[in-house]
Amino acid sequence: RRRVFERVAGSVFMSAMETGWSLLETGRPQSALLFFELAAQARPRLAGPYLALASCHGARGEPKAALRELRRAVAAGLSARHLVAAVEREARLALVRDTEEYRALLVQAAAENPVP
Repeated sequence: RRRVFERVAGSVFMSAMETGWSLLETGRPQSALLFFELAAQARPRLAGPYLALASCHGARGEPKAALRELRRAVAAGLSARHLVAAVEREARLALVRDTEEYRALLVQAAAENPVP
């Protein structure tokens, strides 16, 4: 049963992420949010869905919500190095780059998720 559940959860995760990115890329961040939340529920220990949710909120001009999702990504194990790379790469997250909250999150990520 566990194997079947894991396979189904993996399938749901992949489908939700693909659909979410498609919606986000076509200018529908509100709709994309629903699919990325589903992906996060299917694989809560992966940072990817939270980064995608942050991108949706960035596209909607919601820096506080974007930072909340970035915090969830760090809680899921995202390192400071990967956080910087994701935020620099994603234009929709430009609205958080120069904030004190983002700088504090980088410190937190470095402490909680060190990269060997």
